[in-house]
Amino acid sequence: MMQFINENAQKYLISMIKSNSDALEELRVKSENENVPIIHRDVENMLKLLVKMNHSKSILEIGTAVGYSSLMFAEIGADITVTTLERYEKMYEKAIFNIELFKKSNQINAIFGNAGDLLKSMEKTFDLVFIDAAKSHYREFFELSLKNLNKGGVIISDNVLFKGRTVSDEYVERRNKTITRNMRNYLDFINEPPFFSVILPIGDGLSITIIEEDANEKNQ
Repeated sequence: MMQFINENAQKYLISMIKSNSDALEELRVKSENENVPIIHRDVENMLKLLVKMNHSKSILEIGTAVGYSSLMFAEIGADITVTTLERYEKMYEKAIFNIELFKKSNQINAIFGNAGDLLKSMEKTFDLVFIDAAKSHYREFFELSLKNLNKGGVIISDNVLFKGRTVSDEYVERRNKTITRNMRNYLDFINEPPFFSVILPIGDGLSITIIEEDANEKNQ
C-alpha cells in the first residue's frame, strides 16, 4: 500500500501550522535545544482545534514539565483556566518560573505532587483532560479523572504509540516491557464501551476519548 504521508508531506503540513506568540516560540526552541519533552507541533495544533471545537474553558493537565502546553492552552483564550499537575520538583520550579514570566498565573494553577494522589482528592471539574505523564499510569490517571470530567468532556492522551513499541514487540527493549504492556492495556480499555476513542498517528500517537451515553439512559 502506498504511504502518502511521507517525511516531505509531514514537513509541508507542519509548515502550515500557525506560530504561537513570540515568547512561546522562544520557549519551544529553548526546550527542544535542552531536550525537554514538550508536545509535537502537529499534536499542539490538534489540541488547539479540540479546545476550540469543544468550547473548553477548564482544562486539567497531568504532566506539566516546563509549562509549555499549559501556556499554549492559556494563549488560546483569556477565559481558559488550566490546572496542571507535576511530580518532579525541578520541572515544577521551571514551570512556575515560566508561568510567572508569561504573566499567566491568573489562568494557570500548577500543583506539585503525585498525580495519582492529587486526583483522588480533587473536586474541581473540567471540560478537557490532557494526560502527558508517566506512561505506565495512563489508565490510573484516566480512571481517577473521570469523576472530574464535565458532561460532554474529552480526555486526550499523548505519546500512546510510545515510539512504535505499542504497535510491535519488534521495538520493545527489555526495560520497556512493562510500560508497553500497560500502554496496550490502556488503549484496549479506552476502546471499550462506554468510551469511544480515536488514535491519531501524529506526534508519538494521540488518543482522543469521549464517554458515550450510558447504557441505562438509552433504555429509559
